[in-house]
Amino acid sequence: MCQVPGEDGRIFVIDDGELQEHHLHYKAKEAFREAIRIHYPNWVSYTQRLIFGKMMVTHDLATIVWDAAPECIGRECIPPYSINPSVILSALILKYGELPPPDFDAYQAVRQIVLGMKHFYEKGSTQPEVWQDRFTNIGSYVMYEVMGQDEEALRRWCRAYHTTYYTFSLIWQTKRP
Repeated sequence: MCQVPGEDGRIFVIDDGELQEHHLHYKAKEAFREAIRIHYPNWVSYTQRLIFGKMMVTHDLATIVWDAAPECIGRECIPPYSINPSVILSALILKYGELPPPDFDAYQAVRQIVLGMKHFYEKGSTQPEVWQDRFTNIGSYVMYEVMGQDEEALRRWCRAYHTTYYTFSLIWQTKRP
């Protein structure tokens, strides 16, 4: 699954459709929460208080990541797209570790990761010449850039992503309505 580089010398770590996949059903979020519990137990008890206007809410990591995935840059989504929450989670864990840092702001960290992914996706969409020679698809280009153009970090991300996503998928299949 993680071809860095692949047989033809081009990198492949994720399918474009899989990069954007997001199940919006509430039971899918529960399956995602369970995948976090299984693979990242040190993050299970992480919560953050967020203030939206006059409303204060407390979210766990699953909710923060899940809710960030369908955000749009600016106010419009043209074209509309989201990011697979397992992609975001794997990038977050690789960047910050298997234990939340003290005073960690997951909301801002996840937001920065998502904005970076969307920036590289938009750049790659409008300038395919930037990635076509080195990557099999735009999704793999996006993840290479998000991982700081570090092939070893990209391999680690790919393994973490596929492990998390596989677990999420198995759990989600049992919860589907």
